[in-house]
Amino acid sequence: MLVLRVKDKLAQRQKSFNEVKGEINTHLTTLLAKTFIDNIAQKISESLIKGDTEAVQVLMDKNQLKWNKVGWIKRDSSKADVMIVNKVFALTKPSDSTTYSAQSLNKRESVVIALSKVKTSNKAPSNALARTLLNFESDETFKGILTTLRKNADLEIFTERL
Repeated sequence: MLVLRVKDKLAQRQKSFNEVKGEINTHLTTLLAKTFIDNIAQKISESLIKGDTEAVQVLMDKNQLKWNKVGWIKRDSSKADVMIVNKVFALTKPSDSTTYSAQSLNKRESVVIALSKVKTSNKAPSNALARTLLNFESDETFKGILTTLRKNADLEIFTERL
């Protein structure tokens, strides 16, 4: 047995400004930094769309940025971060020229993506994949039938015959 007694009850209160000043400064600094890098990425993207490579180079030199050329990637590629790969595949397919897009990855990172071309696979889907999908569908159908039978069936167990 355990007995607990409340000796003092403290009323709920708000923290004073001095207690939260550090947290507020950290939050505002992070927010301003994120806005700053998002703006730089957007300016670079807009300059590239306009064809103003000099402005792009000035922005990149001023902020000590560099291009990281990845090359061709697939959805399961490990050449770039998964978030970047997902952003690339979410972009619209470029028609004739390279498409540029500024993308925010998280609270600390933004990227400018240059998408020049999209390749589509010429391979026909393999028969193994079709069989696997068919087996999966058959298994799910069978499980559904069993579940329905269990719900609607009256089961009797004859212990003397066991």
